[in-house]
This record gives sequence, C-alpha cells and structure tokens, in this order.
Amino acid sequence: MTVHQFPDSKARQPLGTFNAVSVRDGASLERDDQPFFEMNALDTADGRPLCEVQFGDGAWLLADPTQDLVPAFELDALPDRTFLAVSYGDDWNGRVTPIVTRAVLEQMLLDLDEPNIWDGDTVRLGDGERLMPFFSGLYDLGTLGWMISKVNPARPA
Repeated sequence: MTVHQFPDSKARQPLGTFNAVSVRDGASLERDDQPFFEMNALDTADGRPLCEVQFGDGAWLLADPTQDLVPAFELDALPDRTFLAVSYGDDWNGRVTPIVTRAVLEQMLLDLDEPNIWDGDTVRLGDGERLMPFFSGLYDLGTLGWMISKVNPARPA
C-alpha cells in the first residue's frame, strides 16, 4: 500500500466543518464533523450546488455546499487564524454569531491573549463579560459583540 505524504493539516487553516446531511453514504458518515481545508465548486447538469472538499489527510469528498458545510470564522483581531463553528445563530447588527465548543472558545482566548478566568463552564473575560454555555454545552459568541466574519470556503488558497 502506498502512503502519500500530505502537508501537515495543522499548518493550514480549516475553511469549515463537513456535516453529512445531504450525503449519507458510509464514507461521508465517517467524515462527519471533520474540518476541511480546500473546496472546489463543481458544475452540474441540473444546476444543483455541488462541490468537492479536501480533508487534512488529502482525501476528497463530494458535498452540497448549502447543506453539508459549516464555514469557519475569523476575528478581525486575528485575520490569519480561522476557528470552527458548530453552527451559527441569526446575524446581529451585521455580525455573524458563531456557536462553538469550549475547546474552540479556549483556543480563541489563548490566541487573542485575552485575560480570562473559568468557573466551571462559565468564563469571565478581562472586561468583566461573562459567557455561559447553553444547556448543550455550546457557547454563543454573538453575545460578545466581537467583529467576526464567516470564511468563504470557496476563496482562493
């Protein structure tokens, strides 16, 4: 078996997360909730949206970009860094509102060098703002008022 060497996916920033919604075959289900690093839009005879996404190990998979992909997001304060959202709430005042896991929130705070203190699942930021999780354990970043934008997965590399 030939093993192909592939660039370290940690050196590249993810463009989003793949969710097997419209594609429910075995290969797709195995990739559910994994980040993807490249995306190519494809032309279809019937005009339906279709793309191929590349995962960290180099594998490509077909996806419906309107249903199967959750775009990553970036902060104005960290323009060269992307973060993965589980989903997005409604836009607020022109800002996107990513819903994230605690691990993503912790990494963001570390990358921002934002002072914070954790008390159980609640985090108090340096400005006194408190962020508590939903009952599901996820955090809504829309309450922070930070300048956040979705990454366009189809952007050129």
